[in-house]
Amino acid sequence: MTFNPLAKLDLGLSDADLEGIEESYKGPDLPARRIGPGVLSRVYIDNNSNGNPMLKVLFKSTMKLEAKDGKVTDYTGWPLWENYTLTPDAAFKWKELIELLGITPKELNTIKCDPNEQSGAGYRVTQIGKVNMTEEIPMFFSVVYEKYTDPDTGEVSRTPRLHFASMVDESE
Repeated sequence: MTFNPLAKLDLGLSDADLEGIEESYKGPDLPARRIGPGVLSRVYIDNNSNGNPMLKVLFKSTMKLEAKDGKVTDYTGWPLWENYTLTPDAAFKWKELIELLGITPKELNTIKCDPNEQSGAGYRVTQIGKVNMTEEIPMFFSVVYEKYTDPDTGEVSRTPRLHFASMVDESE
């Protein structure tokens, strides 16, 4: 199945419905502003609440950090979901991702999905341009945490945001 991101989808899926997709990571949060290895694990496509096509991308850490006392903390499997709305107004966000993957904006029109693999996150993307999206893609990234205070409850939460460092060159 080829997906045209310029066409409107109506899949009846909720953006927040990621049940069964989230990894069962039980360790500590990834420390902020530490560049480390990870993988682009899975990509799904769906519509956002405005009806625009959106990639939902799961990144996972493969980082292990050693403290000054020699203790190693393993962050392998720490998950982070990022959403990339495929509109010109949101190009500031998805541009870096597709450049790192070697994909052009025109190739976003060639997104292929597995029509048999649908979840709360959307349809599983299998290929974009010449890039196989069914295997994990190594890369380096870091996270920063944005503080949010709920205006109704006063509850404070932290939302991680991904920042790319580079792709991993596996030939080295």
